[in-house]
Amino acid sequence: MTHPLTTTPSMTIRVSAGTGTGRTPLAAFDAALAAAGVSDFNLVRLSSVVPPGSDVQVVDGADQLRGGHGDVLFCVYARAHTSLPGHEAWAGVAW
Repeated sequence: MTHPLTTTPSMTIRVSAGTGTGRTPLAAFDAALAAAGVSDFNLVRLSSVVPPGSDVQVVDGADQLRGGHGDVLFCVYARAHTSLPGHEAWAGVAW
């Protein structure tokens, strides 16, 4: 019999991408979250370690998991922004 603390549970991690623009940095961030299919969640920031044995799946934003408005989404993300017209900022949200 295997001890319950010595096994690593299988975890599915769905990764999607989105870009956004807006009149403010926050509006652009919100638009990018919507394009990635995760706009209705409260983001809870974690470390950047993917647990061993995880099944990482790349999906379109439209195929991302759905939840209720305000549900918690555990994720890893970087944040960047610019307020100069014509400039780009790149960041990431995952998990």
